Amino acid sequence: MATRQQLSIIPPGTQQFGGQQPREQPLLKGADYHKLAHLMSRVPETSIFRTFREVTLFNLLSLQAELSALVEDFEDHYKADMTGEETEPTTGEPQDLFRSFLRLRESNGGQSLQYNTVLNIRYKLKEYPSEISRLEKPEKVDLKNLRDWFSHPTVGGNFLPLLENMWGTENDDDQIILTQKDEGLMRASSTWIMLLYDWVYGKRFGKPEVIDAQTGSRYYPDSSVKKIAKVTTSVIAALIPGIVILGLNYLETTVKRIGTMLACTALFAFVLSFWTQADVVDVFAATGAFAAVEVVFIGSAITNGTGTGG
Repeated sequence: MATRQQLSIIPPGTQQFGGQQPREQPLLKGADYHKLAHLMSRVPETSIFRTFREVTLFNLLSLQAELSALVEDFEDHYKADMTGEETEPTTGEPQDLFRSFLRLRESNGGQSLQYNTVLNIRYKLKEYPSEISRLEKPEKVDLKNLRDWFSHPTVGGNFLPLLENMWGTENDDDQIILTQKDEGLMRASSTWIMLLYDWVYGKRFGKPEVIDAQTGSRYYPDSSVKKIAKVTTSVIAALIPGIVILGLNYLETTVKRIGTMLACTALFAFVLSFWTQADVVDVFAATGAFAAVEVVFIGSAITNGTGTGG
């Protein structure tokens, strides 16, 4: 049976051009989007599309700025209706329209500035992706890096108008990040490992992606950081039982050993519960196995009558 690397969608004996088609090659009769769609339906690995990530993000930024302006307008019209101000009046008289949406819709013959702004917000929200509210919140370090970029005189230069600045501290509870991040311990270890790697090796000998030549800002691809973090945390996790046993070996009495065992087991369970995605059953099983190793050592120490090691 042929492996995936041996399969080919190009007929045998056909000259290949490394993914680039010569400009002088004539158009093939019968080759069209229908034929391409048929290929993609038969060979799922060829269903490759461009994400237009940059223009999609630009569109999100535009929608975000427009929604912010509409919300500001709505608040102004709401206050004008409540106080009857004549600077931007709906009727020129105080009206508590938000006690009844029916009154709001019918106010000023259906031409209420407040109600029209609500309709504009509703229309604009239809363009805004609904899935965005279900995404994760950004890490504080990532948010700080973005704010530093905005405020840096040679990069962001504080170009944003005050009304369009969505990354201020007042919006901390209403922000998300489009990139999916690791959870708990892996996320924290990735950050520290990346900083340590950059300080010790990366900025001198590594090949990080330079975001800005003027500031020297560097970026390490998430896949590389994840790989290093995974290896490091796996090695540390494998050493933990041995380190605990080594510590127990230097305690003189059984009571001290049991007390230390209980403290280490509780700490182990806390780390698993708080910094990993493990559920209760997994935490219970891992903690039980960890405690069993400690109990076996303490039992053997009691049997052999051993004290401190030299």
